[in-house]
Amino acid sequence: MEFESKILKAVDYREESVLSDRIVTLETPKEFEFKAGQFVMIGHDAVKNKNNPTQLKWGSMSIASSPQKKGFLELVLSIGSPDGITYFVGNKRQVGDTIKVRGPFGVFGVRENFDEAVFIATGTGIAPLMAMISGLLESGEKRKLKLFFGFKNNAKFLYEKELFEFAKKNPNFSFEIICSREPAKLNQKQGYVQDLLRQQKWDPKQNIHFYICGTPAAVTDIVNLLKETGFPSDHIHFEQW
Repeated sequence: MEFESKILKAVDYREESVLSDRIVTLETPKEFEFKAGQFVMIGHDAVKNKNNPTQLKWGSMSIASSPQKKGFLELVLSIGSPDGITYFVGNKRQVGDTIKVRGPFGVFGVRENFDEAVFIATGTGIAPLMAMISGLLESGEKRKLKLFFGFKNNAKFLYEKELFEFAKKNPNFSFEIICSREPAKLNQKQGYVQDLLRQQKWDPKQNIHFYICGTPAAVTDIVNLLKETGFPSDHIHFEQW
């Protein structure tokens, strides 16, 4: 479906005063439903396709909010080039303004048959994984859930407050973070999320399912690492930007 959506809330993340990421909450119609892991496309009449100026330049964004929450959806925007839709929404749209939304689309989602679920994100790839984690926890999930989250610097620690709240309220959920360009303020770890994964003592015979989202290079590296560890391909689920 396609609809006009009002921006209900915007949370900005800045690097040295420059806007780098924005989490926006958008109003949705009552009939709008989605599954954790799906995405929508956003657009605006002011942002046109360069190759066809009569058409809008749509951008695909994973939904970060839980499917159980009705009346809104949440998106994580990485502020891109000035001619893109994320730049426009980040810099030229405010609370109360509207944008166009299409969707939902996609089949990236949590499988039912698992003993443990491991979520691995880099940067704004946290978005669909947040939808999965929050959806599971809100539905009363008691199986073990673990998140590994890598990002560039501490200014890009998206959903910091929410992750701490999840861990505090749910003993079956935990998370680890790492920064690539400076020590992480939480644990002083510096490097890449792959470094955290190499430290784990997983047994490939365990019924662990992995959910990965991030840059193509990071996702490829992580998938290969897990396969080399011995995990079967049908236990490794991923989406890349």
